[in-house]
Amino acid sequence: MRCPKCSTETPNEALCCPGCKLPTPKGNNYLKTKGKSVRPDAGKKPKKRSRQKDKKSINPLIVVPVLLIVVILFGAGSYIATTLFQEAQAGDPGSMEAILTKVRGLPSSQEGKTVEDYFEDKVEESRDAGRLREAEGWNVRPLDGKQYLVSFTFEEMGNQKHRAEWEVNLASNTIVAKNDLAAKVYKRE
Repeated sequence: MRCPKCSTETPNEALCCPGCKLPTPKGNNYLKTKGKSVRPDAGKKPKKRSRQKDKKSINPLIVVPVLLIVVILFGAGSYIATTLFQEAQAGDPGSMEAILTKVRGLPSSQEGKTVEDYFEDKVEESRDAGRLREAEGWNVRPLDGKQYLVSFTFEEMGNQKHRAEWEVNLASNTIVAKNDLAAKVYKRE
């Protein structure tokens, strides 16, 4: 049997509805004979029950910032991953070290000396004369694919900067001087 008030399934032998405490026909007969109330909370209003479960509403003041944070983190993560991937493809340190060793070991215009020996002598000469301001040293930078730019830089007083640059192409196995100082130092065989 269903309760007419709250539609709760009620056993036939019950004196009142278990949901809203409304007396059943059997409970009404019992009340008439005993003269008592079946409902213990007869004076109180029954609780209203909805047939649907309460849906919790989503607060937009929480959702919008959370979504914004997720989008920012995703964007930052993508940028970092892309940057690291491009740097990894630019050239591995082992091959850059080999390129630098190759250029340093080139014969110089001074008989019996390498390019590295030539620049060590120039920097030492500048230091002894008191003209050396800064010795930056060797640098290798990837250009594109199998090409690299190798440079040696030092600076003397009076903003006189000395920089030699070579372009190394691994595909064709060539080394080309890119400026006058590099051409002066490197003796092509």
